[in-house]
Amino acid sequence: GTSRISEEEFMDFGNVVLLEFQRADYYASFVEKYLPGVAASPSYQRFCKFVKSKYFEFTIDAILVLNAVVIAIQSAPELSGKRVEIDPHYYNGRIDTVWEFVEAIF
Repeated sequence: GTSRISEEEFMDFGNVVLLEFQRADYYASFVEKYLPGVAASPSYQRFCKFVKSKYFEFTIDAILVLNAVVIAIQSAPELSGKRVEIDPHYYNGRIDTVWEFVEAIF
């Protein structure tokens, strides 16, 4: 385009800015909507409380950082330009090495 807006477009934008929005802090989850018995159980309530806590956020952040470290360690030889030969039993579907175990976790 012309990187210009018409007066009509500008007025439409002004109308959008004047709209008021209501914040919705709560919505019904799938479990609450379709499985109310499960949603009312104490164990589900504890699970919800944990997921909404800072501890859950810190746990997920730690897992993501750990995953990045594992990827960096695994990729270091290739990134440094070294020739890497893949062990043929790597693709046999079994967890034979520590790295295969770590990959299976992530």
